[in-house]
Amino acid sequence: MTRALTLTLLLSITVGAPAAAELRYTTHAEARRLDGVPADPLTGEFGAMLVNLIPSGETVTIVGVNGVRVEMRNGTGPVPPGSVMLLRGEAALILDPPSQTFWVLPTGAGTTLSSMNPQVSSARTGEFAAVAGLRAERVTYTVTLDLPLPAGAQLPAGFPRTFTLDGEMWVVDRFGSYAAALAAALPVTVPGLNVGAIGGLAPNGLIVRQITRSALFGYEIEFVVSDVTEEAVSPDLFQVPPGYREVPRPGQAVPR
Repeated sequence: MTRALTLTLLLSITVGAPAAAELRYTTHAEARRLDGVPADPLTGEFGAMLVNLIPSGETVTIVGVNGVRVEMRNGTGPVPPGSVMLLRGEAALILDPPSQTFWVLPTGAGTTLSSMNPQVSSARTGEFAAVAGLRAERVTYTVTLDLPLPAGAQLPAGFPRTFTLDGEMWVVDRFGSYAAALAAALPVTVPGLNVGAIGGLAPNGLIVRQITRSALFGYEIEFVVSDVTEEAVSPDLFQVPPGYREVPRPGQAVPR
């Protein structure tokens, strides 16, 4: 969960994208404590740690044949505001424009998400609402995950080794063709859940709003998508700009 996590729900009816176009959408994400849900002190502390690893605030995502770009406009999370994430299969490149540097953040097999063994159930409700000017269907779901623990880790007595998330999402049965580009750029995906900066695309549609709750940890995360457009953008937006130099990612030891 050291990256903006993308977790998707299988839906229906793919609608093709215009040739040579990209999908651009703005996402606002917010994490907050659940009212009236007293969390155990230990699980509450762990939940707060996990929430701090998920970007909040506003981001702009561009998805197309040339790749995936996520602009971190503001907010908090594992990467600084104003940075840019370029998704490339087994890794994400984090660009820091003020210093003209970038570092690599692993996202593929072997990362925390890939080891959590998610189990998903979902149900379409037939209830519709307008979100971002689009007609979206409400879908409910639950996701059960294994707690990400290092080998040999000892937990306090009674501390759960699995946890369940539940929530609801509003899905537009359009823009599904862009999901293939997103899946190619970020291969570790889980049906059912989107959390964090990139949220939005399912294999056959666009998730325009989502609320994910954890009674165990006492938190919920909501993201809402707005300003959805299809347009052609320069391929240069998906490349590291000239003059940028690679540096170790924060918290990573400098190679000797």
